[in-house]
Amino acid sequence: IPLERTETKYLAEFLKTNTTLKALTVASSNIDNTGAKYLAEAMKYNQTLYRLNLSENDQITVIGATRFSQCLKANSNLSELDLRSETENDNIGKAWFLRALEFNTNLKDFGCGEFDVGIKRFMTMESRKAMM
Repeated sequence: IPLERTETKYLAEFLKTNTTLKALTVASSNIDNTGAKYLAEAMKYNQTLYRLNLSENDQITVIGATRFSQCLKANSNLSELDLRSETENDNIGKAWFLRALEFNTNLKDFGCGEFDVGIKRFMTMESRKAMM
């Protein structure tokens, strides 16, 4: 279901105070970088949600992905984040995620197109220790 920016903003406001919802899928919902900004900001405060699926929101670019990398520094509860889409995510966004993973040791599954395999390899404790 496509979401308008105002609806995405309302959803983000809800997530800031959510204490019950554990998983959320808003795939193919027409969310753009502004919506990603709202949701990423909300996830800095939400310590209940462990799975967030934003796949196939093709308007989220590296700018929106960077917002999520920043939220991962503040949210250690999120363990699954899916940003896969048909658009190409560039290496700058991927580098931000690797940097954010130094702070979020709970993220177990991350989807971002062809980057999936690399991140899962990075997620092993041995790889993390080598990076730190």
